[in-house]
Amino acid sequence: MRTLGGALLASTLLVSGCSGGPLGDDERRADVGEVFPAQAQIEGLPVTFTLPTAGYEFLVSKPRSVATSSLPMGEGGDVSPEAGDGTAFIEIDELTPSAVAGDTWMLARENVEWNLWLDVDGRRFPLDREAQNDWVVTVPEDPDEVRLVVDYDGRELAVDPYDPVPTHDTGSAYAPGHLPRLRDHQCPPQRRVELADGVTFNGTDCQVRALDPVPWFGPAGWAAPGRSWVLVKATIDINTYFGQEVAGEYVSRDTAYGEPTYRLDGARPVAMYDSELVEISSRPDDMDVHDARWLLFEVAEDTTDATLRLGLTYTGTPRDPADDATVVTHRWKHVFDLRLT
Repeated sequence: MRTLGGALLASTLLVSGCSGGPLGDDERRADVGEVFPAQAQIEGLPVTFTLPTAGYEFLVSKPRSVATSSLPMGEGGDVSPEAGDGTAFIEIDELTPSAVAGDTWMLARENVEWNLWLDVDGRRFPLDREAQNDWVVTVPEDPDEVRLVVDYDGRELAVDPYDPVPTHDTGSAYAPGHLPRLRDHQCPPQRRVELADGVTFNGTDCQVRALDPVPWFGPAGWAAPGRSWVLVKATIDINTYFGQEVAGEYVSRDTAYGEPTYRLDGARPVAMYDSELVEISSRPDDMDVHDARWLLFEVAEDTTDATLRLGLTYTGTPRDPADDATVVTHRWKHVFDLRLT
């Protein structure tokens, strides 16, 4: 693959001749639908796709009667670089991929395979990206509609390279100007809470990282039409205790923790994941003092703000049954007002 040095790349290899001219020894005309590897940099129009986690740019030539590339040996002899009657060549060059701005890096832990083809008047010509990144495609002469099409995880994005007024968002997974950002939110400083009978609860730390709404998240795929995903990492400190003195003696309690609860505008998470984005349904047995998990919520795609509510119940049981103390519970809660763009 090659990087783009300007709006167009000049051809470095030109093949002269006239379409329909005499064939050389052992030459044949390419048939419609045949795809060959390009052998030279091409001159073409830029086409850009912004996929969920990476950007790709292509050069697409207009239909031409003579390929700028020397076509390879085909079955039955060399393929003529001159198109036969009723056919033409379109040449395509995939350039070096680029990172997408924003914080899309966190959406997938593995590369997602995607398919590419050239659609000419409704007829599709697959382009094998595993074999090469430059193609010469034999197409019908003077097509009415040409589109370069990507299928990414089941959703198609298409761009007309010849549109005089390009619609840039047709090749983008994101709305114009809405690349997601990951924002940090902190709980207020830890504080003690006075409970009944002189019992104190020493407080809880928490932290939230919220990603703006996105149309695609690797483990869950594409959101439904008109919907988006909001991905939140919530951390709740479970290293806390209850304090109390009875008759001048400190009461030691063992603290148990319930399952944290999470609500975004009243809705439960669609799914929860650990730090490696493996789906979980409850607290792992080996959870350390920081209960951290990724939460996936579904919202309307035009959502710009939301309220996140966290909750966790703590229960303290006296270690010594002889202590004149009771089992105590405390429901910790915190609310975040999230601004989403």
